[in-house]
Amino acid sequence: MNYFRNSDSTVHTIDQVRAMFPLMSIPAGADLTHLGYTQVAMPAPRRVSRLQFQELIGDARYAEIKTRAKTDIGYEVWLDKFWMVTPNPDGTAIDLDDPRTRTGLERLAGEGGTFTAAQVNQILSGVPL
Repeated sequence: MNYFRNSDSTVHTIDQVRAMFPLMSIPAGADLTHLGYTQVAMPAPRRVSRLQFQELIGDARYAEIKTRAKTDIGYEVWLDKFWMVTPNPDGTAIDLDDPRTRTGLERLAGEGGTFTAAQVNQILSGVPL
């Protein structure tokens, strides 16, 4: 299967790219560089443990999330989901490539300003804040 990476490093299948451009006819094997995509091999999922993820966001921001979770239901839901993720046998629990991980961080960025968009991308690239 062909996979395509866009400028923000998100990987999509050809069907996902077609869905984003419904008015265009995109044949199999098409060159999508004019749309800002490069063809890539699907990378293995980048997974980290909960502790490693917490270290990516930093102690101060994690403490902010825990504090806000006491009065803001959106933060409480995020924190609950964080702790509900079942670890794999290797101890990893958080998939940095899972769209739900990005969505959760972006929600915290948008609702409370816990992160900037650049910081969300930095965390998802595996670089600590």
